[in-house]
Amino acid sequence: MASPANPGPGKVDFGKALGFVFEDPDWLKKMLLGGLCALLSVMFIGTFLIGGYFLRLVRRAARGEARPLPEWEDWGGLLVEGLLAFGVYLAHMLAVMLPLFVAGGCLLGLAAAGAGGGEDRHGAEVFGAMAGLGIVALYGVLIVLSMALGLYMPAVLARLAILRRFGVVMEVRENFGFIKRNLGEYLLSLAVFLVASIISQFGVILLCIGIFPLSFWAYCVLAYPLGQIAGRDPVLGPAARTAG
Repeated sequence: MASPANPGPGKVDFGKALGFVFEDPDWLKKMLLGGLCALLSVMFIGTFLIGGYFLRLVRRAARGEARPLPEWEDWGGLLVEGLLAFGVYLAHMLAVMLPLFVAGGCLLGLAAAGAGGGEDRHGAEVFGAMAGLGIVALYGVLIVLSMALGLYMPAVLARLAILRRFGVVMEVRENFGFIKRNLGEYLLSLAVFLVASIISQFGVILLCIGIFPLSFWAYCVLAYPLGQIAGRDPVLGPAARTAG
């Protein structure tokens, strides 16, 4: 059965995506707490909390709430949702990267064996050179797959935010279907996130401290249009607009 076209009323307000945060009367407190969580990401707990906050922001934006920034409360719930998001991300990372690392390890072993030499020194050098080229090729594949994963994961997280099930990991067709139905707006949301990420780097000017709340702001900038896209999606929309 063909996927329905996206009939969503209205368009995603990408201009507002960069500034919606500042419409919340408690935006400073929320950004500072988010920045603190970003700082605590080195101990992983901050990563989990930001992941949970990201999913909740997607849901609230999908429902069309005027002030979609969630409160920093229900820390246990945020942590659980963040662990779910991290598990989904880790599953994708392992599925994509693990085979490459195994192949790379095999090539490194072959290169070491070639470098060890033997009586046939010329053959060993050729063997080692071929293994080295294979490692370089794998590195190129790793870069390409990492970029592809960066383009794909926001769709997975958007569906995870609405459906709240780990099974989105296996729903590759549905994840790509979400991207396909909303391709233009989806790519624009990633472009806006890229702009916000570049802006966040100016936090270094503030003695490196400002980079943490600005980095958190950049993730909010991504979550907001993703939520709006989910709310307008003809397949995900009904569930998105009623997601609690």
